[in-house]
Amino acid sequence: MKKLFFLSILLLLGSEIFAQSHEEESDLHDCHDEHKNEFGVASTIVFLEEESALGVHIHYVRSLEHSRLGYGLGYERVFDDHGHNAIGFIAAYHPLEGLHVNLIPGLSFEELDFTDAKFTYHVELAYSFDVGNVHIGPVVGYASDFEHFHSSVGLHLGYGF
Repeated sequence: MKKLFFLSILLLLGSEIFAQSHEEESDLHDCHDEHKNEFGVASTIVFLEEESALGVHIHYVRSLEHSRLGYGLGYERVFDDHGHNAIGFIAAYHPLEGLHVNLIPGLSFEELDFTDAKFTYHVELAYSFDVGNVHIGPVVGYASDFEHFHSSVGLHLGYGF
């Protein structure tokens, strides 16, 4: 499952990125520069190793000027028996208009117990449709703390300003 997920991301990004012309790139920069900041929320179904649960992801991303890159902070909560939480730094990449790739290294912990915090990483892929300052679309994700992993699928809702 992990290999298929990462292979899909690589194939999608590889085929689309190299097919762009320079004119399309400048159009993307112009479009993406309209909103320097984004506040987003995703509601997901999280598939854990032996169960599934509802999850929520909240993030803030600031775009770098004249760039497809951004940075920010994110928080994830999985409503399972263990009370999984994660916080992390977001490295965002927007290879195509509407397509968002987030790499999120951070810390995971259960309930509010920070004494057993573990390094974790998340990878998220979202596609959004813009309606004014609001964008909405599907999101998929994968996360691991090198002992446990989960994947997720859901709906992303963001506000650009």
